[in-house]
Amino acid sequence: MLNSPQTEKNPWVSLLIIVLLSFGTALVSPLLFSYLVSLAVGADYSDVTSAFSQPDLFPHLKGALLTVQFLTSLSAFVLVPLYFIWQYEDRMFQLYFRFDNINPVAALTTSLLVLAFMVVNSVFIEWNMNIEFPESIATIAREMEDRGKVLTDYFTDFDTIPYFLFSIIVIAIVPAIGEELLFRGVIQRQVLRISGNVHVAVWLAAIFFSTFHFQFFGFVPRMLLGALFGYLFVYSGNLVYSIIAHFVNNGFTLLMIYLHQNDMVSYDIENTETVPLESVGIFAIIGAVLFVYFYKQMNPVGNPANE
Repeated sequence: MLNSPQTEKNPWVSLLIIVLLSFGTALVSPLLFSYLVSLAVGADYSDVTSAFSQPDLFPHLKGALLTVQFLTSLSAFVLVPLYFIWQYEDRMFQLYFRFDNINPVAALTTSLLVLAFMVVNSVFIEWNMNIEFPESIATIAREMEDRGKVLTDYFTDFDTIPYFLFSIIVIAIVPAIGEELLFRGVIQRQVLRISGNVHVAVWLAAIFFSTFHFQFFGFVPRMLLGALFGYLFVYSGNLVYSIIAHFVNNGFTLLMIYLHQNDMVSYDIENTETVPLESVGIFAIIGAVLFVYFYKQMNPVGNPANE
């Protein structure tokens, strides 16, 4: 284990603290930020809160809702984990970030790896969507899925370039930083301290990550994506690469949606039909080669993520 003051603290207590702080903030802060944003835009507070469940009835509040989403994500998944590291890990930010040791080639490899993985993951996306749950569970899961899709479609209706750029910040940049800092960084590290096994830590953090999104019909592909991000952190000891991977996944999706909406590309990335298996096989090989290449560029021995 890495010799630091943090290792003397009970990892179960640390895990409980970060979960309560982060998810407690995620539950409470939307109410506060909805009130503040409603004052800023001159809208009724009830309209702003209602718009999250019935967004189609409030098209004029799309920017306001995205602002609430931005402030909530920033608070719960960026500021809270940073506070946790500052307060409970004695400001040991080097456990997660190593800005003086970023390899541009490895960053490019990470980006290409994620793009290849997105193609492969399409198989699991379609498979997971077609899983037959018991009727009672399926009804609830489908309702949650449908509500999430309505809100996602609402946010990704890019009517102006400024709104699209703001969406990149809210949906790609902030989650890439915050969710990786929380799930791959703090939570994965605490699970590693509890289990003593890197693979257990990666996969449990990936399960937490996927569960957090409350989308049962997308649980497996999101879990696999989380595991990929986790191993990037494990083999590099630098959360920057996981953040890059997360940003590429979200940002590329948003870019393709924008281009499709404006008739610049014919391919609809939101189409859930599986890519031909021949293509999946090719991209699986490409992804495996890129992952091995990334691994060889890194030195897993002595990385903070493995301690």
